[in-house]
Amino acid sequence: MHQRPCDPTVCKLVGYNLQRIAVTDIKHRRLPILFFANKMDLRDAMSSVKVSQLLSLENIRDKPWHICASDALKGEGLQEGVDWLQDQIQARKT
Repeated sequence: MHQRPCDPTVCKLVGYNLQRIAVTDIKHRRLPILFFANKMDLRDAMSSVKVSQLLSLENIRDKPWHICASDALKGEGLQEGVDWLQDQIQARKT
């Protein structure tokens, strides 16, 4: 099976839809947003910084967000993402 990293066009489309959601559905809620950047084990994978740029995450200033490099097939990075999300939820409770 041939695996490919995310296509930049797809990332831009996801970023556009993310901005629409952030403006409407969750605009007034300070919810943490976790992104799993899957297939980061591939040689030509985009960096987390590049993914952030393509998704225009710098425009999300009122919510904590995190990109977690991951490899879903091996389970790498998944626990780190869940830990970050748990920390964010716990911080909101205090």
